Amino acid sequence: MKNFSFSLQTILNLAISEEKKIMFEIGNLTSKKTKLINEISRYNKELSRAFELPFENNNLTEGKLLSLMPPVFKGIRIKIDMIKNEIIKLDEEINSKKDILIKKKSEIKTFQKIREKEFKKFSLKYQKYIQAEAEETFLMNKTRKKI
Repeated sequence: MKNFSFSLQTILNLAISEEKKIMFEIGNLTSKKTKLINEISRYNKELSRAFELPFENNNLTEGKLLSLMPPVFKGIRIKIDMIKNEIIKLDEEINSKKDILIKKKSEIKTFQKIREKEFKKFSLKYQKYIQAEAEETFLMNKTRKKI
């Protein structure tokens, strides 16, 4: 089995891209939810217009039309209830995505802290290396001048 080595920056970039993907999905779900809410308001407007319909302009309506109205109202109410159930499911999905997003954000912060610690370790080692080189050069120059 091969051993894979990943740089911390690569893992951090992957986590950031996953975070952006989840945010995009949440945005899509939210837009679906607003469309469904707008659809509910449209159905409610249709219902209110239907209640006003038989009595418009003082014209008498036929009994057939009035007898068909209750099932139409019930059908629209059923559609509204179905849309409300879809909205509830979307809310649950949005909340689960938000939980995943919170975990990803904490993961990203963890990777960033690890990267900062690694950078500090690297900079300390590099400073020690430069200091050792400088001391060695100083000693070499000092011994050359004596001879």
